[in-house]
Amino acid sequence: MAERIERYSPQMLPAHWAAIEEFVRACVTEAQPRTPYSAKALLSSLALLARWSWHRGYELDRRVILDRFTIEEFVTTGCPASWSNATRANRRSQLFRLSECLLGAGARTPRLISLGPSNPSEPYTTNELVAFRSWAGGQNTVAKRRNAMVLLSLCAGAGLSAEDLAGLRVRHIAMVDGCVVVNVPGRRVRQTCVLAEWETDLTDIVSSMSPEVYAFGPQRTIESKNMVTNFLGKTSGVHKPNSQRLRATWIVHHLSTATPVNVLMNAAGVLSLDAFARYVQFVPDAEPDGVPARLRGGIISGERA
Repeated sequence: MAERIERYSPQMLPAHWAAIEEFVRACVTEAQPRTPYSAKALLSSLALLARWSWHRGYELDRRVILDRFTIEEFVTTGCPASWSNATRANRRSQLFRLSECLLGAGARTPRLISLGPSNPSEPYTTNELVAFRSWAGGQNTVAKRRNAMVLLSLCAGAGLSAEDLAGLRVRHIAMVDGCVVVNVPGRRVRQTCVLAEWETDLTDIVSSMSPEVYAFGPQRTIESKNMVTNFLGKTSGVHKPNSQRLRATWIVHHLSTATPVNVLMNAAGVLSLDAFARYVQFVPDAEPDGVPARLRGGIISGERA
């Protein structure tokens, strides 16, 4: 067990790990034998909590880092956006157990915020998308800023999933008849278009890239299903986008603007209308005065049959 703890190396910048490594290893070494969790699970959760706390200027003291109020704040506002609510709840349980082992059962306990069922179908608001643009532009390297904007442009702008991004190369993106067309490779081969509001963001980036490199993570040599999660884990910021919700935002946009269903199914890479059922709750209600005309067919055809 001691060897496993000593060999552990998280996916974060070496300078960040160097700052918190001694603290994390010491805490897990002392507490792990008294918990039902593996050393790897505890190391992973505590490393993320410690890095987040360190970035905020907290002292690397177990009475501070493992204070349950600190843990609760991290779980509800500071953990990776890609985590589902089930993951958040599991990580919180691990960290609370560490806290109990190292600080005692009598440590103060905050009122826990309910982590309900995860809803990856919920679209982002306009304000949230604006905030994500700022998040992308605020990253500390050119590569991170580029990848963050490509992620937003292709997921919120063209409905791609993390899986779709894995094999997408620059040559799959082209300008056709004034539209930015994406020829999506992989399991769900299809063609889709980028929404006008995201076109410039994407073309400004890929126009200077080699056609054969990956559009997202051009330095990659492999296609990994976890690449988006890994990338987000290395970016700064508390509120980060979730690729599933970005795709959901694109789908709800098209459902709200009455894009023909067969066109949307093809562009989204789905085979059944059932795939859209969970998004209908987020489609705004039509103006009451316009409903009769829509049902009569006037808005679609403009004339009587």
